[in-house]
Amino acid sequence: MTTLATAALRARTALHSPRGILAGRILAVAAIVWLIAAPYMVDLFTIILLSQALSLGLLAVSVAVLGGGAGLPSLGQVAPYAVGGYTAAILADHGMRIGVVHTLVAAAAGALFNALTAPIVVRTRGVTVLMITLAVGELVRTAAEKWKSVTGGTDGKSGIPPIEPFWGMGDLVDDVDTYWYVLLTTLVVIALTALVLRSPAGLLLDGARENETRMRATGHPVTGYLTVTYIGVGAIAGVAGALLISIQRYISPAHIGFDTSSLVLLAVVIGGGASLVGAMIGAALIVFTRDWLSGPWPGHGPLLLGLLFLIAVYTLPGGLAGVVAGGPRAAWRSLAKVIRPAGKSTADTDEPEADETTASEPAAADGPDLAKRASDEAGARAEVAPDPDALLTITGLTRRYGALAAVDGLDLTVRRGARHALLGPNGAGKSTVLAMIAGANPVTSGSIVFDGRDVTDLAPARRSRLGIARAFQQPAVVPSLSVLDNVTLAAWRHARRGGIAWRPSRYRSLAGEAAIHLETVGLTARADEIAGELSHGSRRLLDIAMALAGHPKLLLLDEPAAGLTDTDIELLADVLKALPAEVTMVLVEHNFALVREVTDTVTVLASGQLLATGTPDEIAEDRAVRDTYLGASEPEHQEVG
Repeated sequence: MTTLATAALRARTALHSPRGILAGRILAVAAIVWLIAAPYMVDLFTIILLSQALSLGLLAVSVAVLGGGAGLPSLGQVAPYAVGGYTAAILADHGMRIGVVHTLVAAAAGALFNALTAPIVVRTRGVTVLMITLAVGELVRTAAEKWKSVTGGTDGKSGIPPIEPFWGMGDLVDDVDTYWYVLLTTLVVIALTALVLRSPAGLLLDGARENETRMRATGHPVTGYLTVTYIGVGAIAGVAGALLISIQRYISPAHIGFDTSSLVLLAVVIGGGASLVGAMIGAALIVFTRDWLSGPWPGHGPLLLGLLFLIAVYTLPGGLAGVVAGGPRAAWRSLAKVIRPAGKSTADTDEPEADETTASEPAAADGPDLAKRASDEAGARAEVAPDPDALLTITGLTRRYGALAAVDGLDLTVRRGARHALLGPNGAGKSTVLAMIAGANPVTSGSIVFDGRDVTDLAPARRSRLGIARAFQQPAVVPSLSVLDNVTLAAWRHARRGGIAWRPSRYRSLAGEAAIHLETVGLTARADEIAGELSHGSRRLLDIAMALAGHPKLLLLDEPAAGLTDTDIELLADVLKALPAEVTMVLVEHNFALVREVTDTVTVLASGQLLATGTPDEIAEDRAVRDTYLGASEPEHQEVG
């Protein structure tokens, strides 16, 4: 999760509360009322500044949705902004001066540009995405400077004729009339954007931003969601560019450079990361600081903007939304977190994330002949006759990190309906095996066959939709959402009933199904609580409920008893013993008493290799296991694994 998205998390959580929703609505209504009354209250210069603030505000909204909403902070939204602006200018020069046409075509142009650049943006995270988007924006600015026959070069494109808002209406030559057109367009775009973000589909962005690993593990095509969002914000930026042309009838590379990118990002920081109204107010503060307050102090605009930035950071570190969310102290704690490195999971500390379509490639350190080995193994896989009683068959599974083999040639069969445990000391490779089964960790060599299908090269989302579910070593929940929303989100891609999931009626149907899984783990009474505020034990149960929401054939549990009290462990045992018979369970656990209570088969690993397999009683009496891990004590009083 990026700093911008992290800073917005607490604010979003509170803004979804009754108090936050009410405060947000009051702020939005007050702003709209003031904007409508402004032409009757202020002078013409202020009206012009308001029009410019609305245009810049729409650009800031696109950055807020992308950064605070989808977790992809951007310094390159000036690129679709420029594309939209120059498109509108060219249309006007060629006789098409209808404002609504300008708006729609500019939106399409901005969306198309972002669609073309999406593959190099949406797969990156953290600081990397900032640098890539900055490069995209600078490339567009350079193209505008060099393509003089189309853009006018560094001199810009001037002499653009005034537009007509709609067919049959007069030209927008009066600044007040232009303001009304810009205000109406801006309100429509923000209303549509808010409608989408407030719909059940907005949960997808919350999940992708706050816990991408969990989203992939429950079958969600996160890259697809981010791509659609990136294209959508391109359309918003395109509209903002068209409005710029309506206001000043002039555009040049100076309007689309790094200065504009940084000002827009500052507007989003002032607003609170993901707040649409906050981004608009932040843009207004910047425009008025730069162009109105600097009037008495010519040449001091940058200094005033710097002071505004310092004031915003030190007094409102969570932005305007942070004030609603619980004050500067809470917002400061959220900003104190640093950017998580690109690709780092919130639920796994040592397992790289795979893509939607194929599992990640093994590390280059594994050797130059890796591709040939993989090809030979693929041919060998096809020759193995499947065991009809086996749900999961692992053959020669190996995972290397350079010269270190975390898992080394493991063969394992898990029969349908089994309750199978993996034991071994820390570093034995247990969690790595689970990660490879789930698709979160690439396989160096070997094969994984699930339900008769080779899934070795499938990504986590694909495996989830085939019936592999995973509960993580650290509970992987979406902290800003309610308990019920978390399970509903997990059930999203596994719905058994037809319909469009983002429709409210469909969401209610999914929520009803999610409530059943909450009842299974004993969290029904806490359905409306915020997941991030639950105790560790309750978050563990929620994590299991999210895994069960996918109607899995195979449930992978990674040390579910870790950090739980004795009471919580007893509740966990009851939940695991009550699992449906058709759900096969593979459990990694250190608590041998729990293993003995809930499993029927135990496999012990040592140094990534199989040491022993048998029933819990047989493993407890196995001499090699006892000598290596148990000593002479009774096993049920020890932690093994």
